[in-house]
Amino acid sequence: MADGYAFETIENSSQDLDDLVDASIRPFHQSLTTSARQGADAGVPIVCPGDVDIDDFGKNLHDVLDRPSWAAVKQAYARIDL
Repeated sequence: MADGYAFETIENSSQDLDDLVDASIRPFHQSLTTSARQGADAGVPIVCPGDVDIDDFGKNLHDVLDRPSWAAVKQAYARIDL
């Protein structure tokens, strides 16, 4: 299952969406930075939020949710039937 579907499911069903958004801010910016660096290396001077690779973002988000400080959010995330 693609992470894109998983994130849509979360957005549509999570009562804990605000917490998940908070947890996703840094992973999104990490992925955006990766996209910007790849673009710069290819001679593309502009990066757009839509350029973020969903799989990279998903990996970064899971890395954040593995931290003890995000245990409650991870539990809410795990309750969602993906």
